[in-house]
Amino acid sequence: MTTVDGAEPMMCATVRPATPSGRIEFFSRDLEVRIGYGLPRYEAGERAYPLTIISPSSAKRTNATFGNCALSGARAEEVEINPADAAPRGICDGDVLWVCNERGETHLVARTTDAVLPGVLYTPKGVWLRASPTGQTVNALLDADVRTDIEYGACCNEAYCDVARVA
Repeated sequence: MTTVDGAEPMMCATVRPATPSGRIEFFSRDLEVRIGYGLPRYEAGERAYPLTIISPSSAKRTNATFGNCALSGARAEEVEINPADAAPRGICDGDVLWVCNERGETHLVARTTDAVLPGVLYTPKGVWLRASPTGQTVNALLDADVRTDIEYGACCNEAYCDVARVA
């Protein structure tokens, strides 16, 4: 990064990326030369379960930092589910759900909302293991062996799963 005119740092206004164009680049000639490609690619995974669960960052915490703050009352983390997916499964707000796939399982508390699309579940990442009676978080559902195509980083915020009410 290079500062422009020594001003207060502000991305792309007073601080520019150290790229040939001085802009954020979605295509990298450097990556293309070093590892054979400059654009990310998408490869669909095998879908063995009816729902897709996503677990991006949360405004409540930084990764697992403050992950214990959501544990007051020892309740599991929430999972948002569309009413179209909740109704046929008999799921209501506040129900404890068993969320599972072939890799693992966790318990999450249902919150029905139109904010997620049918077929998609949302729960934030970073909650501590003790938040679930199973001793596992949403990370238990992710494939730890999958790596991104650029620099082989962790690729871990989407998995296929199913849910059911905990009796």
